[in-house]
Amino acid sequence: MNLQLEWTEDDLLATDAIAEPLIVGGVRCHGGFDDGGDYHSPRTRNRVPAIEAWQRNHTAAFGTELIDVPLSTWPETYPNVDQAKLLVREGVRTDRAARRSLFGPAGG
Repeated sequence: MNLQLEWTEDDLLATDAIAEPLIVGGVRCHGGFDDGGDYHSPRTRNRVPAIEAWQRNHTAAFGTELIDVPLSTWPETYPNVDQAKLLVREGVRTDRAARRSLFGPAGG
């Protein structure tokens, strides 16, 4: 198996050439469309092949498939939106409050 596993920053930030920009409501958005009309996100020219290579290498190196953990099984984020709004209103500007929510008063 000959997989490219090392990439430069320029490689990982490369963007496909687009023929037409994505414009929504008169506003130019990121990404655009190629000559065939397919949408391309910016900075993804090499990311998909890089991720696929890293995943194949992981499977080969460890002899196991990657674990699929659906987002629906993840715990809620802390602070949640309402808590974050309260913290901002109260002048809290660090992530210390978020860590306290995760680890309790002795953490963070």
